[in-house]
Amino acid sequence: MLSPSGDTANLNASPWKTLRLLNVYRLALAVLFMAVIVISGPNVLGQHNAFLFIAINALYILFLLSSGVSGRYRWPALKLQVYAQALIDIVAITLLMHASGGIGSGLGVLMIAAVAAASVLAPGRAALVVAALASLSLLGAEVHADLFGGYRATSYTQTGLLGASLFATAWLTVALSRRAHTSEALAVRRGIDLANLAELNGLIVNRMQSGIIVVDDTAEIRLMNSAARALLNCADENPRGLKELSYPLYRLFLEWLPGRETNAPPQKLEHDRATTLQARFARVGARREDRGVVINVDDTAEINRQIQETKLASLSRLTASIAHEIRNPLGAISHAAQLLGESPGMDRADRRMVDMIREQSKRMNAVIHDVLRLYRKDQPNAEVIVLQTWLEAFNAQFSRDHGLAPKWAAISITPPDTAIKMDANHICIRCSGICTKTPSNTVATNTSARRWRSPAAVRPAAPPRTWT
Repeated sequence: MLSPSGDTANLNASPWKTLRLLNVYRLALAVLFMAVIVISGPNVLGQHNAFLFIAINALYILFLLSSGVSGRYRWPALKLQVYAQALIDIVAITLLMHASGGIGSGLGVLMIAAVAAASVLAPGRAALVVAALASLSLLGAEVHADLFGGYRATSYTQTGLLGASLFATAWLTVALSRRAHTSEALAVRRGIDLANLAELNGLIVNRMQSGIIVVDDTAEIRLMNSAARALLNCADENPRGLKELSYPLYRLFLEWLPGRETNAPPQKLEHDRATTLQARFARVGARREDRGVVINVDDTAEINRQIQETKLASLSRLTASIAHEIRNPLGAISHAAQLLGESPGMDRADRRMVDMIREQSKRMNAVIHDVLRLYRKDQPNAEVIVLQTWLEAFNAQFSRDHGLAPKWAAISITPPDTAIKMDANHICIRCSGICTKTPSNTVATNTSARRWRSPAAVRPAAPPRTWT
């Protein structure tokens, strides 16, 4: 992204450009003066001292040429060049005015332009110093002419008015220049902000999973992200029109365009692909010339998947809430069974019933624990399980819980030392579900699994917590 320092060079280059333009103005004026005095003679310019006028003008032209070279290479510093040129302007204009007959020649007006030029490039106080030096120079020229009788007549009033004009020019130019510089800096910052916002907008749009297409009223594409290219199978790098991109989408756009309904329902988009697409249109832009249309293209299969995930998440929260509510009374039942089992006057049958209550309470508590763990997305406690040993222990426990004969199910694992790595509680829940839903004498399971590790390295897992 752009930063304020990125356009600082452009902002700093503006004073140098202004200085070059002022040098061009000065050089053109000096060449014009030289041409006038050479062609018409010392009738208008240089009438008091033509040689002095030509000599000063020639030296002034040479100085301006050297200043142009210095400005081109930006050496020495800008401030030094501004002060030097302002001082040379004051001296040159004063001498040219003196050679042409003093303040009455009208060349003193050029001092206003010189002071204004210095005020544009110099700080406020420096501009007032330049105006003061120019006023003193004009006044000194008039005093010299009055003392030594250089002119026929001198005018201190006109000189004083011109000096006041120089101070007013300096003050006004500094104020306007400062405001212009502030506006320029603000415009640069706003331009940087707009460029950054445009870049950020493009980055966000390109990372969206939905297809985004921005078109104008003539269906010319102004912006399109990569998701829209993928959904519409766009092979062209820069499609100009919506019609070239997708004719079915262009037809839907023409149907939507007359009414321009912002809250219109999504419309099914018939496209030559396996998935089904839908398009939604929304207008943007307040002014007529800035109006545009944003088209959202989505894959309905992806939307349905997200809806399904939301439903599953809601169902998971509901299941976890129910499990949490069951845990409290289940704990009370288990505690009551424990207290009842500690009674000394219980016979064997009652104690057997108490043991069944406690075992089933532990089993239900383990199921609730697994449900809550799945909701919290805890990592399963995987362990190595030898299937033959584990299934025999499970069969014995299941037979006792349901009053079945110990050999109601035949267990055969080939090879007998087959081992798996899995959470014992999860496999217990699945096996319990299979055995509970299956009628007796109809279980026939063929189990094959790859060997996890050698039998010598496998230690039989303890019976699952759900039925111990």
